[in-house]
Amino acid sequence: MLQPGLIGYDQWQLTNNGALLKPNLPASVAPHAVHAVGVQVNHILLVKPLNFLFKYEKEYSATARPEGRTIDFGGSFIFLFYKPHPEP
Repeated sequence: MLQPGLIGYDQWQLTNNGALLKPNLPASVAPHAVHAVGVQVNHILLVKPLNFLFKYEKEYSATARPEGRTIDFGGSFIFLFYKPHPEP
């Protein structure tokens, strides 16, 4: 089974060592900010307890820092411990 989806994130620096950067500074005007959008695809094997994922995100509209890309690969295996069933 494949599960494709749209993903993204936003990051803002709002404080400087616990203090506000500037008084009355709206959150949308933070000095360090970046936004990203991308895709994620999960591959779930229904016969075996295996899951795999691929994620790609492209950053845009970065201020006071460089833009970049994120590429992730991952997987998981579920250990199944069966309890013996009593005989009827």
